[in-house]
Amino acid sequence: MIYGCEARYDKAYDRVEWNFVKGIMIRMGFAFSWVEIIMKCLNSVTYSVIVNSCKGETFHPTKGLRQGDLLSPFMFLLCKEGLSSLMRLVMNKGLLRGVKASRSGPQDSHLLFADDCILFSEASDRGANVLKEILRKYRRCSGQRVNFDKSTVFFSKNTSEIERNLVVRILGVRCLTDPERYLGLLNMVGRKKKESFQALKDRIKQRIDHWSMRHLSQRGKEVFIKSILQAIPTYSMACFLLPKTLCDEFENIMAKFWWQKGQGKKGIHWCAWKKLCILKDCGGLGTSMGLRLVTIKGDLRTVIQKCKTKKKDKSAISTIIRDIQEESKQFQEVRFQFINRNENVLAHKIANKALKREALPYLGGEEQYILQVNSEGRWRQRPD
Repeated sequence: MIYGCEARYDKAYDRVEWNFVKGIMIRMGFAFSWVEIIMKCLNSVTYSVIVNSCKGETFHPTKGLRQGDLLSPFMFLLCKEGLSSLMRLVMNKGLLRGVKASRSGPQDSHLLFADDCILFSEASDRGANVLKEILRKYRRCSGQRVNFDKSTVFFSKNTSEIERNLVVRILGVRCLTDPERYLGLLNMVGRKKKESFQALKDRIKQRIDHWSMRHLSQRGKEVFIKSILQAIPTYSMACFLLPKTLCDEFENIMAKFWWQKGQGKKGIHWCAWKKLCILKDCGGLGTSMGLRLVTIKGDLRTVIQKCKTKKKDKSAISTIIRDIQEESKQFQEVRFQFINRNENVLAHKIANKALKREALPYLGGEEQYILQVNSEGRWRQRPD
């Protein structure tokens, strides 16, 4: 039985001990001359307090990192390295048990997110006491104090109620039943993805219910769908692959809103939603509308993730992914970015011209490839 504790710190930047940061840099192997330069950047700052429009005397701080300083985030990462070292040390001694993404995978004892962190341990009396002792030692050395009132803990499904109450009592945190969000994304996504992202569907419905009372023209509905409704799941789809059934429900809601005559009044769907999102050159009606399918948008972001990885792809478009990966090796830096169709007109014109070129299919093994004739009338080489 494993639990995760999301630790929140009180005034994380203001409590950093300079001597602790200096010791971490020395232990990590930084040159002493470099360490001295960095420390001068930290302790050379001065402050003064204005009281009743009168500026007081300047004074030098003895700890803390300045908010907004370009050097502060890097120094805070070095401070977090002290916590990581403690977690690794305890795991190597067998006193702490982490979590595995798979049965044969490595154990992860902690995850760091900016100034927050998630710590994993065994849901037992020993695991909770060991974790609390680690946080206590880390506070004494670095000055980072965990706010247990704001911190939360979540457990695996096979953890009994007795063990949950025991861990909550020892750590002094509240138990989390529903997954919280971090930077707008869910902290935990289980196997039932449709239920996890049901909130996106509810947000789309709420926006429609709010605007259905107002009279919108078809042009106004077009702008509303493109700029508001289709933008709601964009952030989540950039990090997660949403279920196709959920994306179909998104499109169904948008289609009903597009054809309805008023609040609660159903309209006749004179054209399928997919045809509205297809370019007119391809047989659709979406030339000037700029609408797009939610599922296609999610698939495109998945393709971008496949192109970035070095693993061998086994999907239906594996040959295309492989060609993109091979071509990317010829450049020092390649950036893959999703661009909306209406903002990338030139690329789609090139793609349409490529589709109109004569092509001859042939079978190679179990896969079907397309050979095209180049400008010189010669056949292109068959893909490897």
